[in-house]
This record gives sequence, C-alpha cells and structure tokens, in this order.
Amino acid sequence: MIDYDTFRLVAKAVQNSPDDLFENYSLIKGLLLKRHPIAKNRPLLFNILESLENFKRRKTILIPMPYPLIKSCDTTAVYQKFNKDYEYELEKVDFSHPQTIIDLFRSIGFRGIRILAGMRHTTGTNENLFPPCTEDLYESFYRPYNHEGLTHGGRAFSKHCVRDSSKFWGTVKGTTNEVNNHAHGCLEKVIMNSVWHNVMVLSADCYTYEVRNENGYGARWEFKKRPTNIL
Repeated sequence: MIDYDTFRLVAKAVQNSPDDLFENYSLIKGLLLKRHPIAKNRPLLFNILESLENFKRRKTILIPMPYPLIKSCDTTAVYQKFNKDYEYELEKVDFSHPQTIIDLFRSIGFRGIRILAGMRHTTGTNENLFPPCTEDLYESFYRPYNHEGLTHGGRAFSKHCVRDSSKFWGTVKGTTNEVNNHAHGCLEKVIMNSVWHNVMVLSADCYTYEVRNENGYGARWEFKKRPTNIL
C-alpha cells in the first residue's frame, strides 16, 4: 500500500516553494515540519521534495550527491534509467498544480517512488520494500535492554561511541537515563539529516534497514518479519 495522502504534503510544498528553494532547503524543511508534524515521521518525504525541486530546476530527477564515504552500486545509472523510463510522465508534471505531482506518484508506482525517495541500491537490496516509519524505529530503539533501564538504543550508543575518534556520537557519561537521552539525540541527528536509506536482505528471514548521514554515520535495524511498505 502506498500512502498517497502523505505525498500531498510534498506536492503542496513544491507548488508553494520559491524558485530558490534548493538554496534554502533547510528553511523549507523547517516550515514543513512546523506546519505538518506528520512529516517528521516520514523522513523520506524530504528526499522526494528535494528530488522534485531538483527536477523543477534542472529537468532531471535526483542528480546523485558526491558523498565519497557512502558507496552504492552505480546509483547514477539508476537515476538515468528512471528519467528515461518515465520521461512521458515527467513531462506532464505542472508544478503549479499539485494534482499532477500526485498523478506522477501513481504512474511511477512503488518502485519509482522508491527511487524518487533516494533509496540506495547495493548488493542484497530488496526493491520491493520501503523502510518502516520513524515511530516504529524509535519504538524498537526504546525497548528495554536490561533491568537497569538501559534501552537498546542506549546500549548501541554505549558500545559504539568509544570506537569513534571524531566524537560524533559524544561520550558515555551520567545516569542510565542520561545515556538513553543522549542516544536518542544521536539517532535524531542521523535520521533528520540522512542521505542514505537502504533495505537489504542479509539472510532468509531477516531484513536490514540502514540509514546514514553524509559523513557515513548511521544506524541499523533488523526485522525478522516484513516491515511496512509505507514511507
């Protein structure tokens, strides 16, 4: 199931955006979050917004950004094929009429929206899946790890931050509660500034969702069952 109602937020944002939106992307992102809190639970909406704005300016979908620390399998070829396969549908988009953007989403379908959202393609990528919504990611992050109150997120932070010489994650200090809260802040920093999303199959019964920022810092979740395919 594709949540087209959610995409209407993107369509309206693109319609009402000034010509220099690409240079003021962080401002528009903040306004969208303020006016439509649901957007915070659908981080890939911002990827789609940026892709459409790029198309509005350059008539090509999602020119890959050169992040040398984050590798994928010939991403450029994927977007070139997208522009070729959906050339007719893209030509029909009128940014002054949000409904034409919704029509584009319907025309390109599940796989096309996934590409538009900037989902990455690597060995093991499953092209039939979207990542879970953010509330599901946080719910698993907050699950208790032990009887002392440490969460799974707090445990992951405590384990990995000592391996980071750049101190991006910070340091482990304070009460269990403070460690959990610090871990939450780290996760928000990654999710809300993410440039990499991938859903991979690493074993027969396990899906792995990975998200990273432009410097390669990120987080992973494993799902024993099929995650929801709603952005």
